[in-house]
Amino acid sequence: MSSIKTLVKDFLSDEEGLTLIEYLLGAALIILAFAAASPWNALKTALDNVISDAESGG
Repeated sequence: MSSIKTLVKDFLSDEEGLTLIEYLLGAALIILAFAAASPWNALKTALDNVISDAESGG
């Protein structure tokens, strides 16, 4: 049990471990931003098509 405590304590005090976590969180946020933007782009394209059809009288 004390070895697990020591491992956790060492991990939390290791700045390289924190840097890795920061990079992973940053990458996750970028991926989420791309995933969230995709439906909006599809909606924009659909609305642009509806507007262009309405303007052309078709």
